[in-house]
Amino acid sequence: MRTSLSTCACAALLALTSCSPKAAPVKALPEPSEPIAVPPDPRYQALPEPGEARDFTAPAVSQSQLSFGSTLWHLSSGDLPLVSVHLVFPTGAASDPTGKEGLTLLAADMLDEGAGTRDALGLSDELGRLATDYSASSGVDYVLLSMDTLEDTFDESLALLADMVRRPKLSKDEFERRRAHHVASAQAALADPNSRLSAGLHHVLFGDGYAGLPAAGVAQSLAAITHLDVKNHVRKLTVPDGAHFVVTGKIEQQTAQALIEKHFAGWKGKRTEVKRTPGQAQPGGQVYLVDFPGAAQSALAVAMPAGSAEDPNFFRELVMNERVGGAFTGRINMNLREDKGYTYGAYGLFRRYRQAGYYAIMSSVISEATTASVQEILRELTELCEKRPLTEAEHQEAVAGLLLGYPREFATVDRLGMKLASLPIYGRPADYLTTWPQNVEAVSLAEARTAATPYCNASSYRIVIAGDREKLTPAFTELGLPVVPLDQNGRLQK
Repeated sequence: MRTSLSTCACAALLALTSCSPKAAPVKALPEPSEPIAVPPDPRYQALPEPGEARDFTAPAVSQSQLSFGSTLWHLSSGDLPLVSVHLVFPTGAASDPTGKEGLTLLAADMLDEGAGTRDALGLSDELGRLATDYSASSGVDYVLLSMDTLEDTFDESLALLADMVRRPKLSKDEFERRRAHHVASAQAALADPNSRLSAGLHHVLFGDGYAGLPAAGVAQSLAAITHLDVKNHVRKLTVPDGAHFVVTGKIEQQTAQALIEKHFAGWKGKRTEVKRTPGQAQPGGQVYLVDFPGAAQSALAVAMPAGSAEDPNFFRELVMNERVGGAFTGRINMNLREDKGYTYGAYGLFRRYRQAGYYAIMSSVISEATTASVQEILRELTELCEKRPLTEAEHQEAVAGLLLGYPREFATVDRLGMKLASLPIYGRPADYLTTWPQNVEAVSLAEARTAATPYCNASSYRIVIAGDREKLTPAFTELGLPVVPLDQNGRLQK
């Protein structure tokens, strides 16, 4: 007997169609069982008590002179077979010619685009084979060539670093490729409010002089850089005079020095000093605004010039700011985030360079709360000197917080390497890391209060914002704060 098509379909889809002559009965859900009583765990009946604070002493740094004129900074650290090496050149973005900003960064970036007998891909493959992480960076005062290596591959990795520094290929094809990349990055940065805030902040505080122009350059300045510019700049940059090797990790000082001498022996060259002084800062008591139409948030900085990395008030100001904006529980963040709900976070910092610096309170706030946020920041700062000076409890919390957080700077080899590299970059002594806790602890309440004095005058601050100009201008005008427009590169709009 043949089975009909409809019969087969009905049998196959019995659970989904109405072909079934009788629906399956629905089973009743079981009655819920009685909850099982679990006795409370005594470990969770109260908040844990902090244990005894452990004594911490930063490891000692050793310095030695290399045969070719550079300096070796060394610090043994950790049990893992990891080594971090940084080569510091004291020539940074401040040396970029006017109109060719970004030249130093581009020159540093070209060093691993082929060196010695290897082209760019061959060099990259060899770094990968050695499990070595390499990077190049540039700041106002320095170029940093960094390698994180295994203990066993440090020798071979150092040989590659020597090729990059002493025998870079600097081919024209690679130059054009990397320049195009940097131009594209500069153009993409125009859409980033935080990037535009930084560009505007530096220009407002330092003009066209030292620290006033972006180390990464802008699209126009990068496009103006030629292949010959880069080749000449590399020759001036990569000389042993004034350079520093910074080595941290599981390697002895004698071993590190011997291997550096092996690969860099006979390296020669004198550094050409390029001096650029800070430019004229724009007046305080004004709002400098980069326009982002329709922005839901405003990236803002309330800032003023401050001392350089060598400022004698460095530690007093560090302690002062810790309770104002340095810590999560600082006054500014507690006000704007916890009390008002204007932001996810607000913080204060001192940014120090070799010749200049600034103090800033920075945050990203909802657009509608921009003017209110600025008012609250200025109020908190002005009250530091008279109405609400730092209290004894705040002073103790600031010192304790800084000291308790200090050991984490030594937690990993790469982080420690960057910490140590900052010493030659900013002209600090070899015992800086070991004396840092004592210098913090030595700051008295009276000294922290006195350190706040230059930062209590609201009219001294420049308010720099990346946000919706049309929405924000009327509110700031009502407050008596003129709005000065900045272009997308952070410069005064013409």
